[in-house]
Amino acid sequence: MQKEMPDIIEVQNGVILPAKYMSLVFPCGLGGVINEKGEFIEESGTEFPEIFGGAYAYNILEENSLEEEVIYIGHLRTHWGHFLIDCTMRMWYLAEKNVPCRIAYCGTMFDENTLPENILAFFNLFGIKHNQLLDIKVPTRVSRILIPRVSLGPENLYTYKFKDMFRSVSGKIDVDLYETSEKLYYTRTGLVNENEIGEKLIEEIFRKNGYRIISPERESLERQIALMKSCRIFASIEGTVAHNIVFAGEQTKQIILRKHTYINVRQPRLNKCMDVKADYINVGCRPFGKCFPPDYYGGIFWLRATKELRSYCRENNMWFPTRREILLADIKNVVKYLHRCGKHLRECLETRYQTDREDRAILGRVYLYKNIVIYGMNARALRWERKIRKKRRTSRIFMTDSNWRRIQKYREMYDWESLITLGSCCFLISISNAEASAEVKGILVRRGINEKDIYCYAGS
Repeated sequence: MQKEMPDIIEVQNGVILPAKYMSLVFPCGLGGVINEKGEFIEESGTEFPEIFGGAYAYNILEENSLEEEVIYIGHLRTHWGHFLIDCTMRMWYLAEKNVPCRIAYCGTMFDENTLPENILAFFNLFGIKHNQLLDIKVPTRVSRILIPRVSLGPENLYTYKFKDMFRSVSGKIDVDLYETSEKLYYTRTGLVNENEIGEKLIEEIFRKNGYRIISPERESLERQIALMKSCRIFASIEGTVAHNIVFAGEQTKQIILRKHTYINVRQPRLNKCMDVKADYINVGCRPFGKCFPPDYYGGIFWLRATKELRSYCRENNMWFPTRREILLADIKNVVKYLHRCGKHLRECLETRYQTDREDRAILGRVYLYKNIVIYGMNARALRWERKIRKKRRTSRIFMTDSNWRRIQKYREMYDWESLITLGSCCFLISISNAEASAEVKGILVRRGINEKDIYCYAGS
Protein backbone atom coordinates (compact mmCIF):
# COMPACT_ATOMS: atom_id res chain seq x y z
CA MET A 1 0.00 0.00 0.00
CA GLN A 2 1.41 3.40 -1.01
CA LYS A 3 2.14 5.68 1.91
CA GLU A 4 0.12 8.91 1.83
CA MET A 5 2.28 12.04 1.78
CA PRO A 6 1.66 14.69 4.45
CA ASP A 7 -0.08 17.93 3.47
CA ILE A 8 2.48 20.01 5.39
CA ILE A 9 6.28 19.66 5.38
CA GLU A 10 8.03 21.10 8.42
CA VAL A 11 11.67 22.21 8.26
CA GLN A 12 13.56 23.22 11.40
CA ASN A 13 16.36 25.80 11.11
CA GLY A 14 16.15 25.75 7.31
CA VAL A 15 17.14 28.44 4.81
CA ILE A 16 14.84 30.05 2.25
CA LEU A 17 16.80 30.93 -0.88
CA PRO A 18 15.55 33.84 -3.02
CA ALA A 19 14.80 33.25 -6.69
CA LYS A 20 17.93 33.34 -8.80
CA TYR A 21 18.10 33.01 -12.58
CA MET A 22 20.38 30.26 -13.90
CA SER A 23 19.08 29.03 -17.25
CA LEU A 24 16.12 28.76 -19.59
CA VAL A 25 15.06 25.42 -18.13
CA PHE A 26 14.24 27.29 -14.90
CA PRO A 27 11.75 29.94 -16.14
CA CYS A 28 11.27 31.23 -12.59
CA GLY A 29 14.78 30.52 -11.31
CA LEU A 30 16.52 28.48 -8.66
CA GLY A 31 15.54 28.97 -5.04
CA GLY A 32 13.28 27.50 -2.39
CA VAL A 33 14.02 25.84 0.93
CA ILE A 34 17.10 23.92 2.04
CA ASN A 35 17.41 22.12 5.35
CA GLU A 36 20.05 22.60 8.03
CA LYS A 37 22.43 20.29 6.14
CA GLY A 38 22.11 22.32 2.94
CA GLU A 39 19.94 19.73 1.17
CA PHE A 40 17.22 21.05 -1.11
CA ILE A 41 13.65 20.30 0.00
CA GLU A 42 12.02 19.04 -3.20
CA GLU A 43 8.54 19.89 -1.89
CA SER A 44 9.49 23.60 -1.93
CA GLY A 45 9.90 23.58 -5.73
CA THR A 46 7.35 23.24 -8.51
CA GLU A 47 7.39 21.47 -11.86
CA PHE A 48 3.95 22.49 -13.12
CA PRO A 49 2.93 24.76 -14.72
CA GLU A 50 6.32 26.50 -14.37
CA ILE A 51 9.60 25.03 -13.19
CA PHE A 52 10.96 26.67 -10.07
CA GLY A 53 13.33 25.52 -7.37
CA GLY A 54 16.81 24.26 -6.67
CA ALA A 55 19.71 24.88 -4.32
CA TYR A 56 22.71 27.01 -5.20
CA ALA A 57 25.87 28.19 -3.45
CA TYR A 58 25.75 31.50 -1.60
CA ASN A 59 27.90 33.57 0.74
CA ILE A 60 26.91 32.58 4.27
CA LEU A 61 27.90 36.08 5.46
CA GLU A 62 24.91 37.44 3.49
CA GLU A 63 22.51 35.17 5.38
CA ASN A 64 19.72 36.72 7.46
CA SER A 65 18.26 35.02 10.52
CA LEU A 66 14.65 34.89 11.76
CA GLU A 67 13.72 33.31 15.10
CA GLU A 68 10.09 32.70 14.19
CA GLU A 69 7.69 30.45 12.29
CA VAL A 70 6.83 31.25 8.66
CA ILE A 71 4.67 29.64 6.01
CA TYR A 72 6.44 29.24 2.68
CA ILE A 73 4.19 29.60 -0.42
CA GLY A 74 6.84 29.38 -3.16
CA HIS A 75 7.60 31.78 -5.99
CA LEU A 76 5.25 34.68 -6.66
CA ARG A 77 4.72 36.55 -9.91
CA THR A 78 2.94 39.88 -10.16
CA HIS A 79 1.29 39.03 -13.51
CA TRP A 80 -2.33 38.43 -12.45
CA GLY A 81 -3.13 35.48 -14.73
CA HIS A 82 0.08 33.63 -13.87
CA PHE A 83 -0.36 34.47 -10.20
CA LEU A 84 -3.83 32.86 -10.15
CA ILE A 85 -2.54 29.51 -11.38
CA ASP A 86 1.21 29.31 -10.81
CA CYS A 87 1.46 30.99 -7.43
CA THR A 88 -1.64 30.00 -5.44
CA MET A 89 -1.11 26.24 -5.31
CA ARG A 90 0.00 26.31 -1.64
CA MET A 91 -2.50 28.92 -0.46
CA TRP A 92 -5.18 26.35 0.40
CA TYR A 93 -3.54 26.33 3.83
CA LEU A 94 -4.37 30.03 4.27
CA ALA A 95 -8.04 29.26 3.55
CA GLU A 96 -8.21 26.39 6.04
CA LYS A 97 -6.26 27.91 8.95
CA ASN A 98 -6.18 31.16 10.88
CA VAL A 99 -2.61 32.24 10.10
CA PRO A 100 -0.99 34.60 12.64
CA CYS A 101 2.58 34.18 11.37
CA ARG A 102 4.30 35.68 8.35
CA ILE A 103 3.97 34.37 4.78
CA ALA A 104 7.31 33.96 2.97
CA TYR A 105 7.62 33.93 -0.80
CA CYS A 106 10.33 34.26 -3.45
CA GLY A 107 9.66 37.18 -5.77
CA THR A 108 10.71 36.10 -9.28
CA MET A 109 13.25 37.92 -11.40
CA PHE A 110 10.96 39.09 -14.21
CA ASP A 111 8.58 41.16 -12.08
CA GLU A 112 8.96 44.13 -9.78
CA ASN A 113 9.01 43.35 -6.08
CA THR A 114 6.07 45.67 -5.32
CA LEU A 115 2.85 43.66 -5.19
CA PRO A 116 -0.08 45.19 -7.12
CA GLU A 117 -3.35 46.05 -5.43
CA ASN A 118 -5.31 43.04 -6.71
CA ILE A 119 -2.77 40.57 -5.28
CA LEU A 120 -2.75 42.38 -1.92
CA ALA A 121 -6.57 42.29 -2.00
CA PHE A 122 -6.44 38.53 -2.70
CA PHE A 123 -4.31 37.97 0.41
CA ASN A 124 -6.65 40.24 2.37
CA LEU A 125 -9.54 37.88 1.61
CA PHE A 126 -7.62 35.23 3.57
CA GLY A 127 -7.15 37.69 6.44
CA ILE A 128 -3.48 38.18 5.54
CA LYS A 129 -2.29 41.76 6.02
CA HIS A 130 0.41 43.46 3.97
CA ASN A 131 2.89 43.44 6.87
CA GLN A 132 2.60 39.64 7.12
CA LEU A 133 4.04 39.15 3.62
CA LEU A 134 7.77 38.49 3.52
CA ASP A 135 9.59 38.76 0.18
CA ILE A 136 12.82 36.75 0.51
CA LYS A 137 15.52 38.83 -1.17
CA VAL A 138 18.58 37.33 0.54
CA PRO A 139 19.16 33.80 1.93
CA THR A 140 17.20 33.71 5.20
CA ARG A 141 17.58 31.12 7.96
CA VAL A 142 14.28 30.54 9.75
CA SER A 143 13.78 28.56 12.96
CA ARG A 144 10.61 26.84 11.66
CA ILE A 145 9.33 26.70 8.08
CA LEU A 146 5.95 25.20 7.14
CA ILE A 147 5.65 24.17 3.47
CA PRO A 148 2.11 23.33 2.28
CA ARG A 149 2.10 20.74 -0.49
CA VAL A 150 1.06 22.03 -3.93
CA SER A 151 -2.62 21.49 -4.73
CA LEU A 152 -2.46 21.50 -8.54
CA GLY A 153 -0.04 19.56 -10.70
CA PRO A 154 0.40 16.82 -13.29
CA GLU A 155 0.41 14.10 -10.62
CA ASN A 156 -1.26 15.47 -7.52
CA LEU A 157 -3.65 14.00 -4.95
CA TYR A 158 -4.73 17.34 -3.51
CA THR A 159 -6.50 18.99 -6.45
CA TYR A 160 -9.73 19.40 -4.48
CA LYS A 161 -7.92 21.76 -2.12
CA PHE A 162 -7.21 24.12 -5.03
CA LYS A 163 -10.89 24.26 -5.99
CA ASP A 164 -12.07 24.59 -2.39
CA MET A 165 -9.68 27.49 -1.81
CA PHE A 166 -11.19 29.56 -4.64
CA ARG A 167 -14.72 28.57 -3.64
CA SER A 168 -13.89 29.84 -0.13
CA VAL A 169 -12.56 33.14 -1.51
CA SER A 170 -15.62 33.63 -3.73
CA GLY A 171 -17.90 32.90 -0.79
CA LYS A 172 -16.59 35.96 1.07
CA ILE A 173 -17.95 38.34 -1.59
CA ASP A 174 -21.57 39.50 -1.36
CA VAL A 175 -22.80 39.74 -4.98
CA ASP A 176 -25.80 41.84 -3.89
CA LEU A 177 -23.45 44.78 -3.39
CA TYR A 178 -22.49 44.84 -7.06
CA GLU A 179 -24.23 45.16 -10.41
CA THR A 180 -23.79 41.80 -12.11
CA SER A 181 -24.72 39.99 -15.32
CA GLU A 182 -25.36 36.39 -16.32
CA LYS A 183 -23.25 36.70 -19.49
CA LEU A 184 -19.73 38.19 -19.41
CA TYR A 185 -17.08 38.85 -22.00
CA TYR A 186 -13.62 39.77 -20.69
CA THR A 187 -11.90 41.93 -23.29
CA ARG A 188 -8.25 42.81 -23.82
CA THR A 189 -8.94 45.80 -26.09
CA GLY A 190 -8.28 48.18 -23.19
CA LEU A 191 -4.65 47.06 -23.06
CA VAL A 192 -1.88 48.59 -25.16
CA ASN A 193 -0.91 45.55 -27.22
CA GLU A 194 -0.04 45.86 -30.91
CA ASN A 195 0.42 42.09 -31.19
CA GLU A 196 -3.31 41.36 -30.88
CA ILE A 197 -5.33 42.67 -33.82
CA GLY A 198 -9.05 42.40 -34.50
CA GLU A 199 -10.64 41.73 -31.11
CA LYS A 200 -12.98 44.73 -31.39
CA LEU A 201 -15.22 42.92 -33.89
CA ILE A 202 -15.26 39.81 -31.66
CA GLU A 203 -16.17 42.02 -28.73
CA GLU A 204 -18.98 43.61 -30.74
CA ILE A 205 -20.46 40.20 -31.58
CA PHE A 206 -20.73 39.30 -27.91
CA ARG A 207 -22.01 42.75 -26.94
CA LYS A 208 -24.90 42.49 -29.42
CA ASN A 209 -25.72 39.05 -28.04
CA GLY A 210 -26.30 40.39 -24.54
CA TYR A 211 -22.86 39.90 -23.03
CA ARG A 212 -21.55 42.49 -20.63
CA ILE A 213 -18.12 43.68 -21.78
CA ILE A 214 -15.58 43.93 -18.95
CA SER A 215 -11.98 45.18 -18.98
CA PRO A 216 -10.75 43.28 -15.90
CA GLU A 217 -7.70 45.49 -15.41
CA ARG A 218 -10.05 48.40 -14.62
CA GLU A 219 -12.06 46.55 -11.97
CA SER A 220 -11.37 45.86 -8.31
CA LEU A 221 -10.79 42.26 -7.29
CA GLU A 222 -13.98 42.19 -5.23
CA ARG A 223 -16.09 43.28 -8.21
CA GLN A 224 -14.37 40.82 -10.54
CA ILE A 225 -15.16 38.00 -8.13
CA ALA A 226 -18.78 39.17 -7.81
CA LEU A 227 -19.13 39.30 -11.61
CA MET A 228 -17.63 35.83 -12.09
CA LYS A 229 -19.55 34.33 -9.19
CA SER A 230 -22.92 35.45 -10.57
CA CYS A 231 -22.38 34.83 -14.30
CA ARG A 232 -23.63 31.73 -16.13
CA ILE A 233 -21.61 32.12 -19.34
CA PHE A 234 -18.05 33.50 -19.39
CA ALA A 235 -16.32 34.25 -22.71
CA SER A 236 -12.81 35.50 -23.44
CA ILE A 237 -9.83 35.17 -25.75
CA GLU A 238 -7.55 32.24 -24.90
CA GLY A 239 -4.75 33.12 -22.50
CA THR A 240 -4.34 34.13 -18.90
CA VAL A 241 -7.55 36.20 -18.99
CA ALA A 242 -9.46 32.91 -19.26
CA HIS A 243 -7.94 31.78 -15.94
CA ASN A 244 -10.41 34.04 -14.10
CA ILE A 245 -12.83 31.12 -14.35
CA VAL A 246 -11.47 30.02 -10.94
CA PHE A 247 -13.92 32.46 -9.31
CA ALA A 248 -16.99 31.16 -11.17
CA GLY A 249 -19.54 28.65 -9.95
CA GLU A 250 -19.58 25.00 -10.99
CA GLN A 251 -22.55 25.44 -13.35
CA THR A 252 -20.82 28.21 -15.31
CA LYS A 253 -20.16 27.59 -18.98
CA GLN A 254 -16.97 28.93 -20.52
CA ILE A 255 -16.31 30.03 -24.11
CA ILE A 256 -12.64 30.23 -25.05
CA LEU A 257 -11.78 31.91 -28.34
CA ARG A 258 -8.57 30.35 -29.60
CA LYS A 259 -5.88 32.58 -31.09
CA HIS A 260 -2.96 30.11 -30.85
CA THR A 261 -2.10 27.05 -32.89
CA TYR A 262 -1.72 25.23 -29.57
CA ILE A 263 -3.85 24.97 -26.43
CA ASN A 264 -2.68 26.70 -23.27
CA VAL A 265 -1.62 23.73 -21.11
CA ARG A 266 -2.95 25.30 -17.92
CA GLN A 267 -6.54 25.83 -19.06
CA PRO A 268 -7.79 22.24 -19.63
CA ARG A 269 -6.39 21.12 -16.25
CA LEU A 270 -7.88 24.19 -14.63
CA ASN A 271 -11.33 23.56 -16.12
CA LYS A 272 -11.22 19.93 -15.01
CA CYS A 273 -10.20 20.92 -11.51
CA MET A 274 -12.94 23.58 -11.20
CA ASP A 275 -15.63 21.35 -12.80
CA VAL A 276 -16.31 23.87 -15.56
CA LYS A 277 -16.97 22.88 -19.17
CA ALA A 278 -15.41 24.96 -21.94
CA ASP A 279 -16.25 25.39 -25.63
CA TYR A 280 -13.20 26.17 -27.77
CA ILE A 281 -13.79 28.26 -30.90
CA ASN A 282 -10.99 29.09 -33.32
CA VAL A 283 -10.84 32.80 -34.20
CA GLY A 284 -7.13 32.99 -35.14
CA CYS A 285 -6.07 33.74 -38.70
CA ARG A 286 -2.59 32.84 -39.97
CA PRO A 287 -2.28 33.69 -43.71
CA PHE A 288 1.46 32.88 -43.75
CA GLY A 289 1.14 29.47 -42.09
CA LYS A 290 2.11 28.19 -38.65
CA CYS A 291 5.79 29.16 -38.74
CA PHE A 292 5.49 32.90 -39.33
CA PRO A 293 4.91 34.98 -37.36
CA PRO A 294 5.44 33.10 -34.09
CA ASP A 295 2.35 32.67 -31.91
CA TYR A 296 3.96 31.60 -28.65
CA TYR A 297 4.14 33.95 -25.67
CA GLY A 298 3.52 37.48 -26.99
CA GLY A 299 3.02 36.31 -30.57
CA ILE A 300 1.31 38.27 -33.34
CA PHE A 301 -2.37 37.40 -33.51
CA TRP A 302 -5.03 38.32 -36.04
CA LEU A 303 -8.50 37.65 -34.65
CA ARG A 304 -11.37 37.30 -37.14
CA ALA A 305 -15.04 36.43 -37.26
CA THR A 306 -14.26 32.94 -38.58
CA LYS A 307 -16.48 30.21 -40.00
CA GLU A 308 -16.23 28.36 -36.68
CA LEU A 309 -17.54 31.40 -34.82
CA ARG A 310 -20.32 31.83 -37.40
CA SER A 311 -21.36 28.20 -36.93
CA TYR A 312 -21.34 28.57 -33.16
CA CYS A 313 -23.50 31.68 -33.34
CA ARG A 314 -25.94 30.00 -35.73
CA GLU A 315 -26.27 26.93 -33.48
CA ASN A 316 -26.95 29.11 -30.44
CA ASN A 317 -29.25 31.67 -32.17
CA MET A 318 -26.73 34.47 -31.74
CA TRP A 319 -26.32 37.59 -33.86
CA PHE A 320 -23.43 37.52 -36.33
CA PRO A 321 -22.13 40.35 -38.57
CA THR A 322 -22.82 40.49 -42.29
CA ARG A 323 -20.16 39.65 -44.87
CA ARG A 324 -19.81 43.35 -45.63
CA GLU A 325 -19.17 44.21 -41.98
CA ILE A 326 -16.59 41.42 -41.73
CA LEU A 327 -14.90 42.56 -44.96
CA LEU A 328 -14.60 46.17 -43.75
CA ALA A 329 -13.08 44.99 -40.47
CA ASP A 330 -10.67 42.63 -42.29
CA ILE A 331 -9.44 45.39 -44.62
CA LYS A 332 -8.57 47.60 -41.66
CA ASN A 333 -7.03 44.76 -39.65
CA VAL A 334 -4.98 43.23 -42.47
CA VAL A 335 -3.11 46.54 -42.85
CA LYS A 336 -2.24 46.50 -39.14
CA TYR A 337 -1.31 42.83 -39.31
CA LEU A 338 1.01 43.22 -42.32
CA HIS A 339 2.65 46.27 -40.76
CA ARG A 340 3.30 44.35 -37.52
CA CYS A 341 4.58 41.29 -39.41
CA GLY A 342 6.93 43.51 -41.44
CA LYS A 343 8.23 45.13 -38.26
CA HIS A 344 8.78 41.70 -36.72
CA LEU A 345 10.59 40.44 -39.83
CA ARG A 346 12.87 43.47 -39.83
CA GLU A 347 13.70 42.93 -36.15
CA CYS A 348 14.44 39.24 -36.82
CA LEU A 349 16.76 40.02 -39.74
CA GLU A 350 18.65 42.65 -37.74
CA THR A 351 19.02 40.26 -34.79
CA ARG A 352 20.11 37.40 -37.05
CA TYR A 353 22.71 39.57 -38.80
CA GLN A 354 24.14 40.64 -35.45
CA THR A 355 24.19 37.11 -34.01
CA ASP A 356 25.80 35.69 -37.19
CA ARG A 357 28.61 38.22 -36.87
CA GLU A 358 29.14 37.29 -33.24
CA ASP A 359 28.92 33.57 -34.03
CA ARG A 360 31.62 33.83 -36.70
CA ALA A 361 33.92 35.68 -34.32
CA ILE A 362 33.40 33.13 -31.52
CA LEU A 363 33.28 29.90 -33.50
CA GLY A 364 36.33 30.77 -35.57
CA ARG A 365 38.40 30.26 -32.42
CA VAL A 366 36.32 27.41 -31.01
CA TYR A 367 36.97 25.19 -34.06
CA LEU A 368 40.59 24.78 -32.87
CA TYR A 369 39.57 22.75 -29.81
CA LYS A 370 39.06 18.98 -29.71
CA ASN A 371 36.55 19.10 -26.82
CA ILE A 372 33.84 21.74 -26.67
CA VAL A 373 31.43 22.15 -23.76
CA ILE A 374 28.29 24.18 -24.49
CA TYR A 375 26.59 25.43 -21.33
CA GLY A 376 22.95 26.44 -21.76
CA MET A 377 19.95 25.00 -23.56
CA ASN A 378 18.51 27.61 -25.90
CA ALA A 379 18.33 28.41 -29.61
CA ARG A 380 21.80 29.97 -29.63
CA ALA A 381 23.41 26.93 -28.01
CA LEU A 382 21.72 24.49 -30.38
CA ARG A 383 22.76 26.60 -33.39
CA TRP A 384 26.36 26.51 -32.15
CA GLU A 385 26.16 22.75 -31.83
CA ARG A 386 24.93 22.32 -35.43
CA LYS A 387 27.60 24.61 -36.87
CA ILE A 388 30.42 22.97 -34.95
CA ARG A 389 29.36 19.45 -35.95
CA LYS A 390 29.16 20.53 -39.58
CA LYS A 391 32.57 22.25 -39.57
CA ARG A 392 34.55 19.97 -37.24
CA ARG A 393 33.20 16.42 -37.29
CA THR A 394 36.14 15.18 -35.21
CA SER A 395 35.39 17.52 -32.30
CA ARG A 396 33.57 16.15 -29.26
CA ILE A 397 30.66 18.33 -28.15
CA PHE A 398 29.20 18.14 -24.65
CA MET A 399 25.81 19.79 -24.04
CA THR A 400 25.18 20.66 -20.42
CA ASP A 401 23.07 22.88 -18.20
CA SER A 402 22.42 23.73 -14.56
CA ASN A 403 19.43 21.40 -14.78
CA TRP A 404 21.22 18.71 -16.77
CA ARG A 405 19.64 15.80 -14.84
CA ARG A 406 16.12 16.77 -15.81
CA ILE A 407 16.74 17.35 -19.49
CA GLN A 408 19.05 14.43 -20.20
CA LYS A 409 15.94 12.47 -21.23
CA TYR A 410 15.69 14.70 -24.32
CA ARG A 411 19.28 14.32 -25.51
CA GLU A 412 22.62 13.09 -24.20
CA MET A 413 23.61 15.54 -21.47
CA TYR A 414 26.61 15.89 -19.19
CA ASP A 415 27.42 17.46 -15.86
CA TRP A 416 29.80 20.31 -16.73
CA GLU A 417 31.62 19.96 -13.39
CA SER A 418 32.91 16.56 -14.51
CA LEU A 419 34.19 17.97 -17.83
CA ILE A 420 36.67 20.56 -16.60
CA THR A 421 39.53 18.03 -16.69
CA LEU A 422 39.24 17.43 -20.45
CA GLY A 423 42.33 18.31 -22.48
CA SER A 424 42.13 20.84 -25.33
CA CYS A 425 38.74 21.96 -24.03
CA CYS A 426 36.82 25.21 -24.26
CA PHE A 427 33.56 26.31 -22.68
CA LEU A 428 30.82 28.12 -24.59
CA ILE A 429 28.31 29.81 -22.29
CA SER A 430 24.93 30.69 -23.78
CA ILE A 431 22.60 32.05 -21.11
CA SER A 432 20.12 34.83 -21.81
CA ASN A 433 20.78 36.45 -18.43
CA ALA A 434 24.05 38.41 -18.37
CA GLU A 435 24.48 38.18 -14.59
CA ALA A 436 24.04 34.39 -14.55
CA SER A 437 26.34 34.03 -17.56
CA ALA A 438 29.08 36.01 -15.81
CA GLU A 439 28.59 33.94 -12.65
CA VAL A 440 29.07 30.65 -14.51
CA LYS A 441 32.23 32.07 -16.09
CA GLY A 442 33.49 33.07 -12.65
CA ILE A 443 32.87 29.55 -11.30
CA LEU A 444 34.86 28.01 -14.17
CA VAL A 445 37.76 30.41 -13.58
CA ARG A 446 37.80 29.54 -9.88
CA ARG A 447 37.86 25.85 -10.83
CA GLY A 448 41.09 26.40 -12.74
CA ILE A 449 39.84 26.94 -16.31
CA ASN A 450 41.92 29.46 -18.24
CA GLU A 451 39.84 32.55 -19.03
CA LYS A 452 40.94 32.47 -22.69
CA ASP A 453 39.21 29.08 -23.03
CA ILE A 454 35.83 30.48 -21.95
CA TYR A 455 33.57 32.16 -24.49
CA CYS A 456 30.68 33.93 -22.85
CA TYR A 457 27.55 35.16 -24.60
CA ALA A 458 24.41 36.36 -22.81
CA GLY A 459 21.55 36.08 -25.25
CA SER A 460 19.25 33.72 -27.10
